[in-house]
Amino acid sequence: MALSSYILEQALRQLRLPESTLRQFAIASDLSDVGGRGFPSELFQLSAPVIVRGLLNFAVFQMRRNWTYPVWVHRQLDPDDPAYTARSHNPIFVNITHRNWTLLGGPHGPHEAIVDRHGLATPLPREWSVDTWLFTDAGAYFPSREAPPQQDLDTSAPTLRTAHSAHGFEIMQEHFVGTTNHHVDVLFQKVVVRNVRQEHQRATLALAIRPFNPEGVAPIERMAIDGRRFLVVNGMLGLVLAEEPDAVLLSNADRGDLAELLRRGHGPDAALRSDPVHLSSETCSTGLAHGCALFDLDLAPGQSRTVHSSVALGTERSLRSVSARRTWRGSYDQRLQRHKATWAPELSAGARLQLPHEDLQRMLDANRLALLQLHDKDMITPGPFLYHHMWYRDAATMCRALQLEYDEVPERIVEIAAPSGAAADVMRQISRD
Repeated sequence: MALSSYILEQALRQLRLPESTLRQFAIASDLSDVGGRGFPSELFQLSAPVIVRGLLNFAVFQMRRNWTYPVWVHRQLDPDDPAYTARSHNPIFVNITHRNWTLLGGPHGPHEAIVDRHGLATPLPREWSVDTWLFTDAGAYFPSREAPPQQDLDTSAPTLRTAHSAHGFEIMQEHFVGTTNHHVDVLFQKVVVRNVRQEHQRATLALAIRPFNPEGVAPIERMAIDGRRFLVVNGMLGLVLAEEPDAVLLSNADRGDLAELLRRGHGPDAALRSDPVHLSSETCSTGLAHGCALFDLDLAPGQSRTVHSSVALGTERSLRSVSARRTWRGSYDQRLQRHKATWAPELSAGARLQLPHEDLQRMLDANRLALLQLHDKDMITPGPFLYHHMWYRDAATMCRALQLEYDEVPERIVEIAAPSGAAADVMRQISRD
């Protein structure tokens, strides 16, 4: 047995596990042996956080059923939902049904954010997420508790749009990752709320920092407000608002979920009045500190209100050195135009494949964007989240695709003739799926 496996086995013995369990671990280690080194350390580094998070999920989600979580949690805990997963004595609770999200990054930056099917944005690798809620006289709208909204990816430059409809309002989210003049990748978000009824309506829009993500609990032990436009998370600059909100609320495990506290009040005025305490900082030993910025809306028929925000991407070490600057009020539209200009030369290079079927062309273009975003300078990774590591198996195929993308040859355009017969049927089925 390799030294690392031996040390791990001794640690397991301290937990007083049965000998049969220790024997099974030894067999698994032997079967997984690579080059006499025991269980591959890379796989252990990948799997151990999943297992630990699964244990934490089990402890949190089942004990606080009235909290608002990412969509997969509600679905897997609902016995009437097709995604329901029976747990019995299994102490590990992980997302196995809704692993569907869109990555957003720059063409050369090492970090990507993800946005799930319901608009929940997770600025990796920091793990906590930003959700968007709406409170009206008719009730509260939490995207993760509703049917999936419409989503569309702009393949001319990776920009994701998520369209919601709630209580006479249309909510449009737009996300993209741009690079600042200081070479920091930033996730930019625009939220537009529009009154689609033929009467005045009032509502409260909430941008919420949540201690959860598509994998589960992402502990937040400390949250603070810095000048009302800046929310600091675990000592690092978190959400940056382009304008001051009407209120900022913080809470923790003891005070309860702000989603539920605000939901009880329903209407916009009542939602603000239900604020238990206005705090400038909050701590939580169980990692469930959270907060939200509230914006009052008073909209005439057809009128809309736009709220801009951003979150820097990076490692914990790099972001701890970033401080809030009062002058951070850059134009969203200007940043979006710069984003498109940055991607234009990247997408004009290399081979191009033209397909006759519009849906298949969009699928191809989206996958091309994903490939370029996952090329992180001197490293290539097969995914933005769990698989954001270097794997030779995946890199071999991806590098071949990048070779075609960046070949120093004149631009090649390959036109595929419209298929017929069985091939056409297959393509139509793929586009429907």
